[in-house]
Amino acid sequence: MTQQAQARGPHLDSVTAGPGINDNGSGSTAILESALEVSRQALQPTKHLRFAWWGAEELGLRGSQFYINNLLAAERARIKGYLNFDMVGSPNAGYFIYDGDNSDGTGAGPGPAGSAALEQTIQSYFTSIGVPTRGTDFDGRSDYGPFMAVGIPAGGTFTGAEGIKSSAQAALWGGTAGQAFDVCYHRACDTTANIKDTALDRQPERHRHRHARPVGASRSPDSSSRAGPATRPGRRRSPPVSSGCVVRRTSASSPGGGGQASRRVRWPTEGSTTEYR
Repeated sequence: MTQQAQARGPHLDSVTAGPGINDNGSGSTAILESALEVSRQALQPTKHLRFAWWGAEELGLRGSQFYINNLLAAERARIKGYLNFDMVGSPNAGYFIYDGDNSDGTGAGPGPAGSAALEQTIQSYFTSIGVPTRGTDFDGRSDYGPFMAVGIPAGGTFTGAEGIKSSAQAALWGGTAGQAFDVCYHRACDTTANIKDTALDRQPERHRHRHARPVGASRSPDSSSRAGPATRPGRRRSPPVSSGCVVRRTSASSPGGGGQASRRVRWPTEGSTTEYR
């Protein structure tokens, strides 16, 4: 049994100004659907999968930072990649992939070694469904930051926030040029009406498990394996918005989900002067 792990997560909190359905209910549901499908299809990952829902991202990446700070060095070394999904259903959507290899040559530069491979894997998925993509910089505004800071490769997708869609981007993806990707970003109108279903359904964490096995996974010989208690929606309790992080560990030896465990952490929630997604 491999001791390596791959983590993936969205942030679960929102700003006080709005309900946060795109930011970041969209990423949260995409990852939840992915976790459930791994169990439903009885997939056998080649790495342990850790599904995390971070708290207090909007206050300064506190949930993910707390998680990283409290991992032993040996535990950090086991995590061979982190995938981040923050705002993946923007109404005037673009399709952006974090620029792991710095091929765009802008901003913060490449991610840690292995980030380019994560970018290429996600790019291959979008190519397979006929959706063109563009790169987005690791600008430090989401929960990949603490992972990258300790050398863990990162990747993920993003459909746009307050940035303005250009004419070229509208020609590429449709939508409205000269308008923000999400006009309700950090506003009260970020409700269920603020989601583009097509963008959300195209996300790899929602789409690929329904149609193909994820990279590095195979189906269990016993495809009738049932989800363990931790993956049953009726038994999962969502934490309060600022309660910390929830981490679900899916064992490579337990495709049905029976080997899962969870951990909750808490911390103070005083304010922050930096705006995060």
